[in-house]
Amino acid sequence: MAQALEGGLYCITGRADGPALRCLDGPTNETWIEPWVAQLRRLGARLRLGHEVRRLHLHRGRIVGTDVTGPRGTYRVDAHWYVCALPIERARRLWSRAILAADPSLRRMRMLESDWMNGLKLFLHEQRPIARGVAIYADAPWAVSSVNQAQFWRSDFVATYGDGRARESLSVVIANWHAGGVIYGKPAEECAPEQVVHEVWEQIKRGANKPGEAPTLTDDLLLSWAIDPGMHFRNRRWTNGDPLTVPTAGSRPDRPNATVAIPNLMLAGDYLRVDSLVGTMEAANDGRLAANAVLEKAGSRESPATVFPHLRPPEWEPFKRIDEDRWRRGQPNLFDAELSPDRPTALLAETVAG
Repeated sequence: MAQALEGGLYCITGRADGPALRCLDGPTNETWIEPWVAQLRRLGARLRLGHEVRRLHLHRGRIVGTDVTGPRGTYRVDAHWYVCALPIERARRLWSRAILAADPSLRRMRMLESDWMNGLKLFLHEQRPIARGVAIYADAPWAVSSVNQAQFWRSDFVATYGDGRARESLSVVIANWHAGGVIYGKPAEECAPEQVVHEVWEQIKRGANKPGEAPTLTDDLLLSWAIDPGMHFRNRRWTNGDPLTVPTAGSRPDRPNATVAIPNLMLAGDYLRVDSLVGTMEAANDGRLAANAVLEKAGSRESPATVFPHLRPPEWEPFKRIDEDRWRRGQPNLFDAELSPDRPTALLAETVAG
C-alpha cells in the first residue's frame, strides 16, 4: 500500500507520468482481457483454458516437460523454454525435491505470506456520487474500498448492461477478511455470501453518509450483487483461489528473481524480487523480465521489452542515507510514531547534526 500511495503522490506532484488514479473505461473483460487474448492469438499463441499444470520434469538440470491435466485427462507438454506465471501458492506446489535441489533458494518462497484482497460488485438502481475515483473507508473494520464504475465507462451503462434496472456498478474490495464486522460480529471469511453483502453495504453506508446531511446511500438503492468468482463458499467457510503475496517486513531476500538456477525456467508473479512488491499493474509489467530472459538465453536478435524502474527522487536520498546509518546503529526510523511520537523534527535535527 505504501508503494501505491508513493506512486500516486508522485503523479499528483507531477514527478511521474499520468494521473494518480487510472481506471478502465469499461468492463475488464471487454477493455483488457479479450483484446489481449485476441492479440496473443494473432501472434500465434495457443491458449488452453481449463487446464492445470501438475508437474515439471527435470533432467540434467533443465526442465524437459510438464504434466498438464485438462478435460480429457493428463498429458505431457514439451518445450524449450518455460515461464511459470502462476500465483505463489500454485507455483510452490510445482517445486519438487529435484527442482529444490537444483535451486535451493526456491525453498525460501515458503516463507512468503499471502492474503486475500477480493471483493464483490454491488449493482444499484441509481448512480450516487461517492467519489470521483477510489473511496477508501478508513473506519471500516474490513478495510473496504470502492469505485463507482459507471462514471468512467465510455458506453451507456443502462442501455448496454443488464436488463435496464441497474444504473451503477459499485466495485468493492475487502482487504481484511479476518476482522469482525459491524452487524454480525464475524470476520468476512466466516460469513455466508448474503451476510458478506449486508456487512459490506453497511460499512460503505457508514463511510459515505455524512451525519446531519441527507444520506447518499439508502437500502432501497441495492438491486443485486455478485461476489468475486475466485471466492468459493463451502462448509460455512470461504476459500480463495486468488490470494496476493503480502510484502511483509524483511521478506525481500525470500523472493526469487525472474531467472533461477534452472536455465530454461523463468518466473513471473507478484512474489518476485523487483521494485513493485504489491499486486499492481506495475508488478504485472515486471513480467517483461521473464520475457527478456527468454530472449537473451535463446540468443534472439529481437529487441528486449522495455522495463520501467520505479522513480527514485534524488531529494529523498539524504533521508535514506540517514535512515541506513540509524539502522546500522540500532536506532529507530525517524518517522516511527510509536518510538518517537513527540519529537520527530527534533530527532531529525539531532541526527543531521550528529
